[in-house]
Amino acid sequence: MAIVRYTSENCPKPTNEEWERVDRLKDEDIDFSDIPEQKDFSAFVPWERRHLLKERRRKKVAVALDRDVAAWLERDGASYQTQINAIFRQIMQIAHPA
Repeated sequence: MAIVRYTSENCPKPTNEEWERVDRLKDEDIDFSDIPEQKDFSAFVPWERRHLLKERRRKKVAVALDRDVAAWLERDGASYQTQINAIFRQIMQIAHPA
């Protein structure tokens, strides 16, 4: 038997008969034994809304740094963007405490 691989572009559309079979399926007839149980859904974000969450968290900006400054920021292995963000956050909190 040959292996058949599908992509979203060439995947065959379900027939009406297949959709009717799915509609008749009861929850208790579905085998979930190979799916690990999820206990914490507090960080769950629906797929359709993930791009909104990412946009709200960060805004991309371009910054030109001297090489020695960039090297200093990357001294402990963290990205310089993360370091710059942490430095500006500290300055922001000092200048405008909550």
